[in-house]
Amino acid sequence: MTFLQRLKDGVNHAEIDIRNHEPSYTDRWVRSISFWHNLAIIEKATSLEPSSILPPRPHPNRRYARRDKSRAGIARRVARRIVPLSIRRAVLSATTRIGSARAGGRDRAGG
Repeated sequence: MTFLQRLKDGVNHAEIDIRNHEPSYTDRWVRSISFWHNLAIIEKATSLEPSSILPPRPHPNRRYARRDKSRAGIARRVARRIVPLSIRRAVLSATTRIGSARAGGRDRAGG
């Protein structure tokens, strides 16, 4: 079963973004795998189509998001480490209720 699971994972090797990953022989030559009760069918054909989302392999290391280096970003990271999650959720919940109450009051007065 582990062998078949590895083959299954390799079928979509082009869509998996792993740094410096080179597809293995089976990743390049297994087109599809079908599973039924007590039966697995492996279709062998070239599987060299490029990804429709990712650039061609091997692609260089990329940074998808930049860290916020502003003072607000640093303060936010420190607060997340110090303030317990339950308190942060309570504050967020309260501010959300206050904001929706204010917006609701404006809508009624204006409409």
